[in-house]
Amino acid sequence: MVLPSPANNEFRNILRFLSHARKYWRTIRKLTLAISGLCVAASAIGASRVVDLVTLSKWSLVVQTIVILVLIFGLTEPRQEEVGKTDHALEDAKQFAWIWSFYWISLLFLYVSITVREFSGDSGPWILKIPVDLFSNIAGGSLLACYLKMVYLYPHSKFWWFKIYIAIGLITVTPVIFNITFQILKMDSANGFITTINGIFGGVTMALLVGRLESKFIASPIWILALLYAYAVLQGTYSIVAKFQNDDTKQLAFVLIINAAFVLKLVFYWHIRNIITSGRLVQYMRSYRALSTSPLESAF
Repeated sequence: MVLPSPANNEFRNILRFLSHARKYWRTIRKLTLAISGLCVAASAIGASRVVDLVTLSKWSLVVQTIVILVLIFGLTEPRQEEVGKTDHALEDAKQFAWIWSFYWISLLFLYVSITVREFSGDSGPWILKIPVDLFSNIAGGSLLACYLKMVYLYPHSKFWWFKIYIAIGLITVTPVIFNITFQILKMDSANGFITTINGIFGGVTMALLVGRLESKFIASPIWILALLYAYAVLQGTYSIVAKFQNDDTKQLAFVLIINAAFVLKLVFYWHIRNIITSGRLVQYMRSYRALSTSPLESAF
């Protein structure tokens, strides 16, 4: 019989402390999203009394652009729970992660384009509005590709997916071509209609992807799904919210809405990242593929 030595007890205490610290960190990491939202709202309300709201919204975009750049470095590869088991599910999850990374890169370029346009003001050339619509549509197309990757898990050929990507590309670029044409022809009303369509496209594609997160194989918490659906609604109505920026009585509401939308974007990022790194995405791909040809598919 080996009696426990003081050194072993000390080592167990250290391991116990690290285990508790990790649990506390997981809780604190979730709370940081809520705290950041409160800080953004408080800073917007407080700064509105001493700083012009238009200036505040511009610098908010700068901060959000920097945060997105930092988040891109936090993107990671999918992990599966069963070590050593390799199948099509892991490959599907890797492709999803690649598309997800492309979505955030397009968001970075989108925020850079919006920031440049906002700091240029009304005196800036109309051509600065084109990258905003382009990268907004690319982000929406990326979400659509993520959704399709979670739905169509059949052994399609690479050429089949190539045609899908071409179709998404055409859907993304066509509104931008119309937008350029309307700008040249000075058709402002039609240009506003295209901007509304772009916002609806982004909201619908995000709602489709969030709907897949309701699968029992992923088991997303209800409160996260509610927040993400709320973000999809904000995404679809952005063209209406953007008009608040030019209304002196609604500028504060505009600043609060865009900052609240960014907090929801952070929730979206952390939740998908957790799904990828926890192995639940690989498990979803494997289980859904197994049921994709059975009558039970309608249940998911």
